[in-house]
Amino acid sequence: AESVDEATNKLKVFADNKQGWIIGRGWNQELWADTRFPTAKDLDKVVNDRPVVLSRVDSHAIWVNSKALELAGITAQTKAPEGGEIIKDEFGNPTGIFVDKAESLITQHMPAPSKQDISDSLDAAGKHLLSLGITSTHDAGIDKTTWEVYK
Repeated sequence: AESVDEATNKLKVFADNKQGWIIGRGWNQELWADTRFPTAKDLDKVVNDRPVVLSRVDSHAIWVNSKALELAGITAQTKAPEGGEIIKDEFGNPTGIFVDKAESLITQHMPAPSKQDISDSLDAAGKHLLSLGITSTHDAGIDKTTWEVYK
């Protein structure tokens, strides 16, 4: 996506057919004309009834909506763990961006995907890669369950 609006429009299309947590990745505000970090309010405009967690392209930050903040119990008083940062607004309220170790304040509340969910995601990714002519890839950041599904 080349802007917050494009990212949230894509989210809306995706979320319209889904239930439960919306988990995704790939945004990069550095590529947008307005290079500011996006906010929970941006996501709330399109999905406000269930949590949304979107990982930045480099996995060093997540962008979440207000429902995710609420379910995780995040408030202005929440402190970031060492090695992390909760981006806050001028009033000290969390904006919906969690950097590095602070991501765990949200991700610990996310439901773990089933092996079938992982398999379906890998199949979809493989089909997409093949459609582009890419016949091999690797992923150095997988967890044990994903490794078991690969096997």
